[in-house]
Amino acid sequence: MKPFERCVSPEQMRRVDAWAIHTVGIPGVVLMENAGRAVAERVKKKTRHHVPVYIFCGKGNNGGDGLVVARWLRQFCISVQVVLPFLPHELSADARVQYDIAKRLKIPITKKMTGFLSKCVVVDALLGTGFRGNPRPPYHRLIHAINSARDRGAYVLAVDIPSGLDGTSGKPSSATVRAQETVTFQFAKTGFKNPKAKKYVGRVTVADIGIPSATRS
Repeated sequence: MKPFERCVSPEQMRRVDAWAIHTVGIPGVVLMENAGRAVAERVKKKTRHHVPVYIFCGKGNNGGDGLVVARWLRQFCISVQVVLPFLPHELSADARVQYDIAKRLKIPITKKMTGFLSKCVVVDALLGTGFRGNPRPPYHRLIHAINSARDRGAYVLAVDIPSGLDGTSGKPSSATVRAQETVTFQFAKTGFKNPKAKKYVGRVTVADIGIPSATRS
């Protein structure tokens, strides 16, 4: 399926997720696992083993996806560093599961990024499709750090949606990640079709995360 062959709004996607989790019975952590691995597979294709990957994670499920990405990249023998400026109790339930796994596996996690990023891959897993308005601290600062890394030559890949972009309208906020590529889950989002969103989403890859096809009719 081409990226924009079928698009859904973030609200429609939330209903699809809820159906898969509560009616079909697929645990949310399973969908998160599938999403994170799909992103990790894409990152693996874009980097060489000696190029480090920095994963910026938020406290919601988008950040949980990022923690899964880190685990799989470690499995692929790729150097990873997670930037997570939140305490464990602030994370969503599913993200906390992934955080605990990452800690047990001794995946490097830091609260803030020091220094400048340049020759690396940066994964944006800060804010998901439920975001509205303008990013609050510390997201605003982290988004600027990601964009600065891109300006210095980093390859930036967004998880599901670039942080700061409105998934329904495609309107950027006061601070929006400028990704070269976005790996979005199950369907592209309606906002991606907005011509103004192109400079933020870059190339769009739609990843199947295992939601049954009955939801696609």
